[in-house]
Amino acid sequence: MDEDSSRDHEGEVTRVEAVEYLDGGVGHAVGSTLFVVAGAAVWLTGRPAHSAYVFAIAFLLAGNGLSIWAWSRLHDYFGARVSRPDSAGETRTLRARPISPRSRVTLLAGAVMVPTLAVALVLAVLVVQVLGPVLAGSVFVGILVLGNLAAIANTYFGWER
Repeated sequence: MDEDSSRDHEGEVTRVEAVEYLDGGVGHAVGSTLFVVAGAAVWLTGRPAHSAYVFAIAFLLAGNGLSIWAWSRLHDYFGARVSRPDSAGETRTLRARPISPRSRVTLLAGAVMVPTLAVALVLAVLVVQVLGPVLAGSVFVGILVLGNLAAIANTYFGWER
């Protein structure tokens, strides 16, 4: 992500410098991992139905963090490719103003994210139907943990810079 981008954490303030590394999607990965640990503890106490709720919270939290990460990457990708209008020879006209480059970038990013979410949900339903709910849930939690650990390691080691 561009360091000078004006939309990075726009208006946000980290009040405690010690947790500044939790800004953005990685904070969601840490929180989601904690919910996975809590869900496993509930599962081990013999209440698998209750642990499903805790795992669902972990998935929603991680999904939000993943969407923050993807949204930033898509904005950077499309922002570099959307042409900026040349205002040098601009005169007053009666036609509608074209959509702004920033709005176009937002629309393009949304046009990628919405179908991607729909495809992911269809695939998740198919996996549950093929593997069954218990095995599919275990596979999904494993993928969730690996994704969370990758996000945390990426932030810690700075692989994406």
